[in-house]
Amino acid sequence: MARKDSDNQKKSMSLLFRGKAIFKPLNTGRIDERVACVREWVANIFFYTRNGTTVMIDAGYNYERLKEKMGWLDVDPASIKHIFITHQDTDHVGALEPDSEQLFKDATVYIGEIENRYLTGEVRRKVMHRLYKLPIVKMNNPKVLLRDGQILDVDGIKIECILVPGHTWGHMVYLVDDEYLFSGDTIWFGADGGYSFLSTLAEDNKLAVKSLEALEKNLRA
Repeated sequence: MARKDSDNQKKSMSLLFRGKAIFKPLNTGRIDERVACVREWVANIFFYTRNGTTVMIDAGYNYERLKEKMGWLDVDPASIKHIFITHQDTDHVGALEPDSEQLFKDATVYIGEIENRYLTGEVRRKVMHRLYKLPIVKMNNPKVLLRDGQILDVDGIKIECILVPGHTWGHMVYLVDDEYLFSGDTIWFGADGGYSFLSTLAEDNKLAVKSLEALEKNLRA
């Protein structure tokens, strides 16, 4: 998926959802001493820093202001060596595409082994109740494929990978240092609680609801 596809999605999302208060991205800034984020239209990129290492969660749109906004946070793109992708939708991988600014060309990308099938073209991402196929995403970064329940140590940062299929077939959430859950498009937060993300953008929304229930049990345990 190229920059033009990223721009097209921005326009289509604005047309479909503007004014409905469905998406609630955080503004660019620091959340606490470990976590910061960049806002791109309706999406966030998160940065988790501990012991001098910064891990990036998701890679946003193919967005021309990313380097500028990372500068607001004093995060150097060249310092990013590890990028964990929750899923391969446009607003989560755009900065890794070949026609992006290649800010992270030397970073290793971590993605679920099931989700990787979208990148290889084995399956196609479908939305609007599976009636519409999205363009195939491409990236050239070295990849590490992840399994459900796998636990990694990245320079002393503990990252647990939890499979939550439904929004996409291989959507992963990441529990970092047993304290921070980066949930991607698994959960939509409303005024009275959290719910499965938009059904029109899910591969299988019933499966997404079941995955949320399983995730809650997992985290409580």
